[in-house]
Amino acid sequence: MNYKFKGAQNFTVGFELECMIVDNVNFHPLRKFEEIYSNINIELKKYFHREFFQSMIELSSPIFYNLNEIVPFFNKITYELIRQKSTIGFEVFALGIHPFLYKEDVKFTKNSRYKMLHKELQELLRRFIINGLHIHIGLPDKKTAINAFNLINYYMPLFLAMSASSPFYEEKYSGMHSFRSSIFESLPRGGLPEYIYNYGEFIEMIEILEKTGFIKSYRDIWCDTRLRPDLGTVELRACDAINSIDRILAIITLMQALCFYAQYRDMCKYNHLICKQNKWNAVRYALDGKFITLKGELKTLRDVGFELLDRLNNSNIFHTLKTEDYIVNIQKYLTNKTISQNLIERYKSEKNIRNIINQGFIK
Repeated sequence: MNYKFKGAQNFTVGFELECMIVDNVNFHPLRKFEEIYSNINIELKKYFHREFFQSMIELSSPIFYNLNEIVPFFNKITYELIRQKSTIGFEVFALGIHPFLYKEDVKFTKNSRYKMLHKELQELLRRFIINGLHIHIGLPDKKTAINAFNLINYYMPLFLAMSASSPFYEEKYSGMHSFRSSIFESLPRGGLPEYIYNYGEFIEMIEILEKTGFIKSYRDIWCDTRLRPDLGTVELRACDAINSIDRILAIITLMQALCFYAQYRDMCKYNHLICKQNKWNAVRYALDGKFITLKGELKTLRDVGFELLDRLNNSNIFHTLKTEDYIVNIQKYLTNKTISQNLIERYKSEKNIRNIINQGFIK
């Protein structure tokens, strides 16, 4: 492994969105990746990837230098799926967890890496019928990378709460807003990482894990927030999958601005246990959850989001990044109900979990 931080310019953006292919009549998983992939425009095939299960598909973006490029790209690649829906008979589901899917309903993709992971992780991986949103922000140097990592990690519950979309698991209401998070953090190198003091400390950890044979690349670190020196990015992996590009864009815009802020702000040490409590509050209550600040004050995650937005805006960061037009988008999703809240309300009203799945389709 190369331990040098590659570095990237202009706080570039990239993302991966995990989705599920489901039958358009009974909404059960459909193992049609190969058929769908074979019909995709050859120039766009590089943006579609296999996942752990045969009924899953990952949409992977190029590097964006301007946020205005994201919506047209998303519309282009989702059109490649939508134009095949009627002939093959499927829908694309993009929320954190399919509400009435059981682990017995899916099969692993035949792939040497997935076979090795299954051998190691056993039942943990069989439960991994979840979909996430991963966001990369390009960073200029390793000092900014460490600051951005610690800042993103501290505010991770906010981003998680904004994306919460998985209150159901195996046909039951879990009582949480992001049950996916509870499954995702069960991985041996998953969950909320600890504060990192400097780049040397990070590399020392990576070296030990590599030399002892537990990892082969940075991809084998599965934490909610992770550094990718090989790509020159910090990656947020905590978010549930989202079927709305506007909501995805709101999270990306806020995260990009926070990473830009990391150039000028050394994030002070925070308590890991308190951060775990903040994450749980997001998992359990989404944006209505409480957040314990560095000063020990208690605020809702909505209020924390608005305060962060104001701080970044007052620092002229959105102006510098030319993303001021997206501030209203962030405000909308900090104000509105989360996807999970809408799902829960509809379920409680109709008492039928199968009536809510269409709220997760990519239109």
